[in-house]
Amino acid sequence: MRLIRNRSPEQILEHIREAPVTLWAWDPGEGRTPAPMSHREFVRHMAEWVEKGADCHIAPFVGSEGGKYFPMDQPNKYSLYRYSKAHGLLACQTCHQSMHGLYPVRYDGPKTTVDETTHRQALQFSPGGKYTGPITCGACHTVNRKGVPTQLQGTAYYNDYRASVVLIHFMRAGDRKRPVPELIKKYPYAKAQEIVLKGWE
Repeated sequence: MRLIRNRSPEQILEHIREAPVTLWAWDPGEGRTPAPMSHREFVRHMAEWVEKGADCHIAPFVGSEGGKYFPMDQPNKYSLYRYSKAHGLLACQTCHQSMHGLYPVRYDGPKTTVDETTHRQALQFSPGGKYTGPITCGACHTVNRKGVPTQLQGTAYYNDYRASVVLIHFMRAGDRKRPVPELIKKYPYAKAQEIVLKGWE
């Protein structure tokens, strides 16, 4: 089985149980809607998934149009990763690469096996041609020296790249059309900063 960020299914389950960045979904702050099922219920479903072999291609994770098994299929999102979207209408794998990519694209030194052709292709989408991994904001936006989109100038996000990444993961359908002041009011910097401080890995 492919590890997810070097975690086994059991470690993923532990992450879901305890990680602050995950628990935020059940306590997102005033004016925001928490996850559609209780944390306890979700952990129970996740444990069942792990017990059955952690296969993403068995029911109920296939064939659903969303809203039944958070966070695999959030409301109005398809259940499989390849169909999921965020930050406007971008597919998650637009930035995070294909779940079933045949080769790693991040070069971590001479001891790490990487397909050089795929690595060079990935660099085409990297501002400066040096970074491969999740596609950065600079692939589509004009960014400041810290890599934050210039649209966020005048906000606390403007000097905090990691918090700005949290912001784009907050965004849901319709948010991309909101004026920046309205977007920042909906997703305050303090909450994004808290997630970075407690849960960034």
